[in-house]
Amino acid sequence: MVVGLIRISLLTTKYIFTTTMTASFINNRPIHICMKVIVNVSEDDITKINELVSTGKISSIPEFISTAIQTQLSFEGEHSEIPTLESIIDQKLEQVSTAKQTTIPAETKPTQPTDIKSIETVSSNQIDKDFPFWGTQNKYLCLKQITNDFAKLVAQEKNQWIRYDVAFNSLYKGAVNVKKRFDSMDKTLHRPRGDRLAAGFPKGDSKSLMRYQRQFIGGIDSNDKLYGMATFMGFLGLRRNEDTSRMEFGITDDGMRFSLLKSPVYYKNSEDITPTTNQLSEEEVEYILMTLINRMPAEVKFMKFTLDYIKDGKSKPEDGRVTTKDYLDTTYSDVAHTKKGGSFSEQEAETLRAGVISRMNELGLIKIIRKGIKSEYQLTKVGHKFLGGKD
Repeated sequence: MVVGLIRISLLTTKYIFTTTMTASFINNRPIHICMKVIVNVSEDDITKINELVSTGKISSIPEFISTAIQTQLSFEGEHSEIPTLESIIDQKLEQVSTAKQTTIPAETKPTQPTDIKSIETVSSNQIDKDFPFWGTQNKYLCLKQITNDFAKLVAQEKNQWIRYDVAFNSLYKGAVNVKKRFDSMDKTLHRPRGDRLAAGFPKGDSKSLMRYQRQFIGGIDSNDKLYGMATFMGFLGLRRNEDTSRMEFGITDDGMRFSLLKSPVYYKNSEDITPTTNQLSEEEVEYILMTLINRMPAEVKFMKFTLDYIKDGKSKPEDGRVTTKDYLDTTYSDVAHTKKGGSFSEQEAETLRAGVISRMNELGLIKIIRKGIKSEYQLTKVGHKFLGGKD
């Protein structure tokens, strides 16, 4: 057996990255075709990938490429109804052949699974690294759609473990339809930026679907590390099938309970929602906070740090930028030391600050007060109680 090489090169004006893979030959005939692939990657994308590496979201650029390839292959798996890569370039899923999509009327509200007793739950995975949510993981309402649709899928399939491509396909469709429904409500109700129900949900194009999968649904990377909001919260459990080595999803007890909690918007018709209706119910907020305390103490600590400086009068966005950077450099010095200059960049700090502000606004811990094009933050009664450790 002779071993050949496949070389994949990523070129930019400043960066050249190369990785190799082996290919086997028997009797001088290739089992795998060897080829060189050159991909142009913008400096902006390289910077974003490097930020993911520096913050521990991915372990390396090869791992990022591997995950991207595996995700795309899962889209095109035999059970997936997600269009192929060629069909979604410069298109949205809604424009693809109707044979490859199901359209739900905008006013059809989601319903809870009816056959609750038939749903078998799984155990949640342990978190290998305690760090606050990334800035783009900024919508707890997305978890309502994920847990609700996944519970229905488990009941339908009559199997507690669902293959990852089948799960993604079902969750994507549900998320795109919820996006349409909430978009219609936001426009009708003139809900302000920051309180829009549709924010965070995918539009249906490939980029937004990939973001939704990575940031909200989650998975296990090539180093067996968890990623994604639903998995970090312990609402979905994951495993690799021993026979196929493919990833499989299941819903946990916590995920089932969250899907069944009363919602002021998710299961409601548009006429029952006003411009000021909260995105989450008191029960949902309490459940999320208790889950964070038990599962993600770093997120709780980051929330309280942010609430503290707002309470002390630093109520404008610019007031928290330097403060947040100093907090990250001090609290996560081991991570900061691996970065250029030995500290978090201003962009990273700003992304994390904006994310926690958005999440706390959704939870009702703070209120965003609009003053023209500028904003200020104000603690609510719930925020004061949470900061003081009461109730």
